[in-house]
Amino acid sequence: MQKLEHYEKRWVILLQRFNFPKDFIKSFPNFGDWYREKKAMAISPRKTKKILSLLSKSRNSCTRISVASNENTPENILAKLAKDKNENIQCHVVENIKTFVETLREMSKSRKVCIRVRLASNPNTPQEILSRLSKSRLWSIRHHVACNKNTPEYVLLRLRNDKDNFTSEPAIYNLRLRKDKVQYGKRRRNKFL
Repeated sequence: MQKLEHYEKRWVILLQRFNFPKDFIKSFPNFGDWYREKKAMAISPRKTKKILSLLSKSRNSCTRISVASNENTPENILAKLAKDKNENIQCHVVENIKTFVETLREMSKSRKVCIRVRLASNPNTPQEILSRLSKSRLWSIRHHVACNKNTPEYVLLRLRNDKDNFTSEPAIYNLRLRKDKVQYGKRRRNKFL
């Protein structure tokens, strides 16, 4: 068993270091021990768009999750992965900073809690979606909206009076950060005039 683990580790290291041709990746079986190598390739930040495109079509959900969370994944592949049946893949797409705003708007229609929480925490989520999410019954969604730096100030003012401390405290903190940033900026500008 130890030889097999050592063998697997060697392959993972090789696959992460070198960009293998498409034919080699296509020859991988979609099941068995090879899924670890495919996942390692999908996570690696040095992979090309073509390789990520091939890996996004894998039958293995772990590989597709790794592609969805990779920051180098092109937006068109993320848009395709957003339509995947697997909820975890959709959540990772929503969480990715490179996801198009149109895709985030489309995903905001979902009723799945995981997707809505990750939408609330994504800094690229449009303000109108954050405003709508701030009215959720679930404190976890409101909490992530209160922590988001892109949340409009009027929403933060409403959330600071929330009955749940997990929502009101981050909203107050976020408002203080904005106030300090504005004051610091004014002091700095005046200092150099």
